[in-house]
Amino acid sequence: MCAVMILGMLALEPADIPSLEAVITIQKEFTVLDSLLEGSAKESQTGFLISAYQLDELQRFLSNDGWGFLALSQNLPAGYVMASSGASFLNRHPNTDLTWNSSALEVRYRKDYEAGNFEYLDQIAVTEAVHRRGVADRLHEEFVRKGTKPLKLAAVLDEPIRNRASINFFESLGYEKVGSFFTAELRGVKNVKSTVYAKEIR
Repeated sequence: MCAVMILGMLALEPADIPSLEAVITIQKEFTVLDSLLEGSAKESQTGFLISAYQLDELQRFLSNDGWGFLALSQNLPAGYVMASSGASFLNRHPNTDLTWNSSALEVRYRKDYEAGNFEYLDQIAVTEAVHRRGVADRLHEEFVRKGTKPLKLAAVLDEPIRNRASINFFESLGYEKVGSFFTAELRGVKNVKSTVYAKEIR
C-alpha cells in the first residue's frame, strides 16, 4: 500500500460552504445503493452510502453536536469523516432498535449506550483516486483524536445489501461486532439492518 501525502485536514464548520460541498461531492460518488438494488446484489465489495446529504442537512448535523474533517491531498478533497456524540445519535434515531449479539455484550455496553456515553462514527469515505493508501486510517485517527469518550460505535449496512468494504475496514481497526440496528425506514430505504461495531479506545 502506497501512502498518500495528506497536505491538510480541515475541521468541517457549518459556515464553510466550499468544504461542505466537497463532502457532498464525495458522497455522491458513493451513493450507488439504488443501482445495486436494481442489480439484485446481496453484497458490495466497494463502499457505498444510502444517500448523499443536502447542504442544509450537513449544516444541521454539524450544529447539533456533530463534527467532521475533510482530508486534502495535493490541494484536492481526498476523503472525509463525520461523527457525533452518542446523545446526538440517539436523538437523531429514536426509532432505531438495537439488538445485542449476546448477553455478555449487553452487560458490557448497554449502560453506556443508553446513556449516550459514546461517540458515533456516522460516515467515513475516501475518493476512488486514493483508495487503499491510508487516507481512511488517517481520518479515523482524527475521529479518535477529536473525541472524549472511550467507547466508539459505528454501524455498517447489512440488509438490504451488505457493505463488505466497510466491514473489512472496521474489523481491520479492531472493532468488535456487538449487535444490530433495525430501522423500518432510513432515508427512503425500508427494512434497514446494520451491524453495530464497537471499540474502546483509551
